[in-house]
Order: sequence, then C-alpha cells, then structure tokens
Amino acid sequence: MSVNTSNCLELVAGEEVPMSAVVYSVSESRVQAVDFSESVYIDEMTVAYNRPQLESDMAGFVKPFTPQMWIGILLCLLVISASLFTIQYGYRTIVATVSYRQTARESVKKDDFKPVVWSTASLLGQSIPWFSLGDSTRLIGGTWLLMSLILATVYRSNLIAMLISPRVKLPFNSFAELAETNARIWIPMGSRFQEALNFAEAGSQLARVRKNYIATANSTNGTIEFFNGKWGITTAKMTLIYFLHQDFSKYGYCSKYIMSEGVFKTTSMSFAFPKGSPMKKKVDPIIRSLKEFGIIGHLFNKRISNASECLKPIGSDFAGILKPLALEDLYGVLLLARHTQMDFINASDAVLCMARIRYGILAMHRTASDAFMKSICVCLAN
Repeated sequence: MSVNTSNCLELVAGEEVPMSAVVYSVSESRVQAVDFSESVYIDEMTVAYNRPQLESDMAGFVKPFTPQMWIGILLCLLVISASLFTIQYGYRTIVATVSYRQTARESVKKDDFKPVVWSTASLLGQSIPWFSLGDSTRLIGGTWLLMSLILATVYRSNLIAMLISPRVKLPFNSFAELAETNARIWIPMGSRFQEALNFAEAGSQLARVRKNYIATANSTNGTIEFFNGKWGITTAKMTLIYFLHQDFSKYGYCSKYIMSEGVFKTTSMSFAFPKGSPMKKKVDPIIRSLKEFGIIGHLFNKRISNASECLKPIGSDFAGILKPLALEDLYGVLLLARHTQMDFINASDAVLCMARIRYGILAMHRTASDAFMKSICVCLAN
C-alpha cells in the first residue's frame, strides 16, 4: 500500500482519523492544519546513500611521505649534488697541478656531472660507477649513501603497508559535496524537507542540491528502490538508523551509510491530532511519562541493535584487514615512469637536434671559408 505524508495529515486534519499512527516533524505550515502532541523525541534531517566499496589508490606511491618530507628530500638532493659538483670541479681546475689543468678542463663536461647523476641514482637504489676525488667528496658521498639507505627502507615499508591497506572514499558527506555530484536522492512528496527545498532561496545550500532530488508520492516504492541501490533517501535520522538496522539484519553487512551533516537539527517529532481534539490532552501525559522514565529511548535502541555496526566511521570496519596488491595500485608509478621516459626522450631529441643544427652551421662556415680561400689562391695564381 502506498503511503503519502500529505494524504495522512489530510486525513487527520479532516477529522477522518482521531490521531496519526506515526510521528511527524513539526513545521509552521503543519501547525496551522493540525495539533501536535508533546514531542516524542528531537531529530534532524539527513541523507542515507549507498556505501562505497574498496578501491585502489593511484596516488598511493607518494603518500608514504608527507609533502614537507618530499620537499626536504628534494632540497637535500639539490644541496648534495651542488656540493659534489662544486668540489669535483674545484679539484680539477684549482687543486690539480698546472700540467693537469688543461686535461682536466677538457673532461669537465664529461666527468664533473657524474656526481649529480650518482646522487640521484643512489636515492633511487641504482648503481652508477663514480670515482670521487678527495676526502671531502668521499665523506659527503658516504653520508648521502647512508641517508638514501634509510629513506629507501622507510619508503618501501610504508609504501607496501599503504598499498595493501583498504581505501574507502565517500561519494559525499555534506550538502555542499552532494551539490557537486550527480547522486539521485529520493524524498517523500509532502515531506518537510521537500517543502524546504521548494522555498529555498536561490544560492542557498538547499537550493544548490535541488537538482539531486526526486519526489514521488509512492513512499513504499521509494523505500524499496533505496534498498535496491537505485537512489539515496532523505528523512529523519532515526528512521535512517532503523533502515540501517534492517539492511544489516538482512544481508549481514552494511550497504548504506548516513551523511554526517544534517539540517533542521532540532526537529520535534510528534503525533498529529485534529484541531481541538480532546485526545491530545490524554496522550501528552503518557508521552511525558514514557520520556521521563527512558522507556521510549530503550524501546527504540532495542529495535536498532544491528545498526551500531553501520554507524561506525567509514573504513573502521576494514581495520586490520589487508587487501591483496592489485595491478591498479601500480598504475600511478607506471604512469609517472612513462611520463618521465617520454620527457627524457623528448629532451634527448632536442639536444640531438640542436647538436645537428650547430654542426651544420659550423660545416657551412667551414665550406664557405674553404671556398673563399680557394678563390684567393686562384686570383693570386693568375
């Protein structure tokens, strides 16, 4: 049987029934049509949606260290490389004997940049032969090797641990995030939240999420499609918690989650009566007594015992669980390696192109010079 919120309140307002069978959120427009009982409990409106699944993290290979740590490593690499280059260059051009300087200058371009390449290769765990000159370069090089060993060991340990740890990303956890998605959220027609959406001011938080909402009169179908994963649902938080209880009781796991942000946080949930109904005066003392003795809270908590597992922070249910390392976990590293390879190839092509251009220009000058000298010789011979 389809149930519509507006139709139920219309039956109460038309005095066709003595009171409502369920509680309703109290709003200004509803107070004008019916009388409400003593507040049964205070609730808020929020959203429940499909719980996300485990997924791979392509950027996981940079997460073993913080951004500050990566910047520090880069600065250390630059300082070490610059220091080794300066000392190596100075040793060849200043410390070396005069007879050796000319030979040293000729090999500067080939040998003095080896410390720079060696520093980077050591950090990446690659072996490149390099014969250091002087004790200072050996001391700096040895210190850098020790630092590289420590950094590489810590990085590998953290990387493996982080790649096999579960990663769960929520589709949204606030109305602002919901506005940035295409998630479909269902609301019962005539509900207080639909009323708030219809009268929301342009540019407000509720107005921005209006595009995400679908309102239908068939509450039964809307709830069934919510459990089937077709859309999310917006209603009172206590109702959503009961839905989580039903979901976990049926399947044995949590397939839904509740958004942490809500609206109308002090919504009073009460029974509805026709205007001037004498039954309200009889029901109010009963509700008040049940609240004071904690019976209402006890009964409700008894009906949602299985929802506690689904109310834990997202990802906590995977604590201590390791997922197998998948190929998707390595996509980030492979993509970075591919881009680095392409950049190196492009840079090499550019250097070769410039070398060819320079060689061509020198060849043209040499050819022109030879032709000029030949013409002079011909003139002198004549």
